[in-house]
Amino acid sequence: MLFRSIERLAVEFLRSLGFTARRGVQFAGGPDSPDVIVDELPNVHIEVKGDRTIGLGTQALSAAMQQSIRDSGEKMPVVLWWEHRRGWRLTYMHRWENKYLRTTTDLHDDMRAVLWSLQIVGMCEQTRRQFHPRHVAG
Repeated sequence: MLFRSIERLAVEFLRSLGFTARRGVQFAGGPDSPDVIVDELPNVHIEVKGDRTIGLGTQALSAAMQQSIRDSGEKMPVVLWWEHRRGWRLTYMHRWENKYLRTTTDLHDDMRAVLWSLQIVGMCEQTRRQFHPRHVAG
């Protein structure tokens, strides 16, 4: 793992889940430059992290989630991260009873299902914004 970038490893992992993935633009943060791009998930912004400081409940994970939220634009923000000696984990935000909760899973089947469901939620959000704008001109 030392000689290969974490983004490259993330791409390999996402491919193992059945997605078509490639590395994104690495020089600028924002919705047009995610760490990895998954063709099947155009409404999901994936931030990839993989240093030894990241873990459940750490400041590093909170900062990574905030970066994903900030850079995601109108996409659904997620953090795909490698926990030392544990493997890949996926942290995402979801809405439950009008609150946003941060959830993490390390089960590969769950990650695949969560990514697909976030894609659907992102599509619904785009449709809602398209047909129910906040400000009506006139």
